[in-house]
Amino acid sequence: MRTIIFITHSTLSEDHANMCFKALSNSKDPISFDKLIIYNSHQEEFPNEEVLSIYDLYNMEFIKEVEFFDYDPTTPKCLGGDMRVITDYCVSNFEDTDQVLLLKSDCMLSINFLNELKKLEGKSEFIFTAPLINGKRSSTNEDMFEYIKLPYPVLSSEDTFFMEDECGSQENHFRDRPGENPGNSHIKWISCTVKRDWSCHYVTVNLLPLIGKVNQDWGGCSFIHLKDKWIGAYKSFVLHKYHCIISENREVVRPGEWGEWLRS
Repeated sequence: MRTIIFITHSTLSEDHANMCFKALSNSKDPISFDKLIIYNSHQEEFPNEEVLSIYDLYNMEFIKEVEFFDYDPTTPKCLGGDMRVITDYCVSNFEDTDQVLLLKSDCMLSINFLNELKKLEGKSEFIFTAPLINGKRSSTNEDMFEYIKLPYPVLSSEDTFFMEDECGSQENHFRDRPGENPGNSHIKWISCTVKRDWSCHYVTVNLLPLIGKVNQDWGGCSFIHLKDKWIGAYKSFVLHKYHCIISENREVVRPGEWGEWLRS
C-alpha cells in the first residue's frame, strides 16, 4: 500500500497548498497511490474544506481516494509533535512494509519524482531522500513551476548557489565562488544534497518509529542513525517554497545568515 500524507500547518498558506498540488498534478508517468491523507494542524485559519477544494482543482487520477486525518488540537504545534502522531497512525493502520510519502505543502516535487519511486516497489525498508532546492523569498511561483520541469536538479549555475553535499566535503560555492554569497540578488536558488535534513521523504512504515522526534520550535526530527537505510534520488528533486516561520510557538525569524539569505 502506498499513501501520501499531505501536511499543512501554521505559516503555510493556501498558496503553498496550491503550488504543492499543482506540482504533484504535473507528475510524468507517476506511481499510483491508494490514498492521500490531509493532515491539517491549522484548521481554524485554513479549513479542511478549503484544502480539499484546492486539491479538487487538479485531476490526479493516480491517487485513488482522499481522507482527512482526525487531528487532535492538543498535539504539540511542532514538527516533532506532528511526526509522533503521524507515526502512531501509520503503525496502527498500515503494514510494516507499506510506503508513505510525507509531503509538506511547502515542498514542490519535480515532475519526475513520483516516477522515480517505481524503483522502490518491493523494497521493505528504506528512507528515500532527494536533493533539495531552496527558493528564496524573491523566487516567484512562475519561476518555481518552471524549475520543477527540469530533468534533474541544477546544483550549480549563475543563479544557483551550492551549499553542501552529503559527505561534508569542501565542494561548495563558499570556496569555489569567492566574493559571492547566497544573498546576492542574482541568486534565485540555494541547493544542497544533504540527506540528513528533514525535508520531504518517502519511507517504509517500519522505520517511522525509529526516527528521532523532539518537540522544539524548529526542526525536531533526526534520522542520521538510519543512514544504512537511506536511498538517494537519481534525477528527481524537491523544491522548497519560502515561508516565514513565526507562529504561536516561535517568536523570531530564521536565525543568522541562512535566514537572511532566504529572505533576500
